[in-house]
Amino acid sequence: MGSTFTVYLPLSDGFAPKNEKIQKKIPPGTGTILLVDDELDLVEAMAEMIGLLGYKTIATSPSEEALTIFKDNPEKIDMAIIDMDMPGFNGLELSKAFRGDRPELPIILCTGYDLRQWDLQHEEAPLFNQVLRKPIAFKHLAEVVHGAFHSATNKKSPEP
Repeated sequence: MGSTFTVYLPLSDGFAPKNEKIQKKIPPGTGTILLVDDELDLVEAMAEMIGLLGYKTIATSPSEEALTIFKDNPEKIDMAIIDMDMPGFNGLELSKAFRGDRPELPIILCTGYDLRQWDLQHEEAPLFNQVLRKPIAFKHLAEVVHGAFHSATNKKSPEP
């Protein structure tokens, strides 16, 4: 029918792991981030994580809807996090459309794929301020978003 296990662990006072790293705190953010991914569960999870960082989110799954949202109010979007591989507009096409209206908009490319498969041309790489690799860890998401907001003049090219 099944097994039952009972594990007894000793109590310890004042135990501190050796080599404990002191993690720097990421300051809470302000602004609105447009999240675009064809995986609805991922969009919802990212929206929740970004909300914990202090940002407002507009999360959408179809890329066509994201373009409509952006075109209707481009000044209300402070950053975009865009998946590369989506039906409709892919991340590259969507980023080009956003940059056409707002060249200074920080854009983070979110992908689980090796970027070499996309064969980004030299002129396309600067479309993205940062690259966020899937699966997404909360701490890394916080660092990438914070870094993209605070490095508007220091655009990073995607690394293969």
